[in-house]
Amino acid sequence: MKRTSCIIANISATAGAIVFGYFGVQYLGRNTMYGVGGGMIGLGTAAQLVQMKPRSVPQPTVTIYDFADLLAKNEPPKKRR
Repeated sequence: MKRTSCIIANISATAGAIVFGYFGVQYLGRNTMYGVGGGMIGLGTAAQLVQMKPRSVPQPTVTIYDFADLLAKNEPPKKRR
């Protein structure tokens, strides 16, 4: 979904939740609506965590050297006495 569509959907859902909460308190009572609100917060948090994309971790590169060959090529000359 595009970002603007998500923003509009979030605003609409918030307005709907406020309207539902207002009428819910009128007909169901304050304590029941606290329970419903707490449940919605829990469900919203779980849904948000499920939708989060994992960050891609770059794969480490491994270089294997032939150290015997490197030492033979780069060893300083030996001192003669």
